[in-house]
Amino acid sequence: MKENAFKAECNKCFALCCTALSFERGDQFGHDKLAGQPCHYLQADFRCRIHAQREALGYDGCEAFDCLGAGQRASALHAGENWRNDPAIARRLYASFSLLMRIQEMRQALDTAAELPLDAALHEERQAC
Repeated sequence: MKENAFKAECNKCFALCCTALSFERGDQFGHDKLAGQPCHYLQADFRCRIHAQREALGYDGCEAFDCLGAGQRASALHAGENWRNDPAIARRLYASFSLLMRIQEMRQALDTAAELPLDAALHEERQAC
């Protein structure tokens, strides 16, 4: 599998982690945010206004989150669509992002499993699944 198949490329994404996902105020996030609503620190260019200070301001969850490359894939699928002004398109974009995150997690698990030092019988069983 490609070396960077699971690398998030935030510069190729519509900041879907900051828009599509929800989070609750607590140890990881400094405020509540509903799914589908942009974080109030997200700028129009999809950049974070507090990026350099996230940890100091209580946004460790942002620092820890990794979409495994699902964000840029979903953004590429919906490039050119007017998702900012059309709630139906935005819902499709967010659904694509959610599905691609699960797919990337499964792909990463399969990639990891392929590297396990298994005996021949277990290796055949893994491939049969």
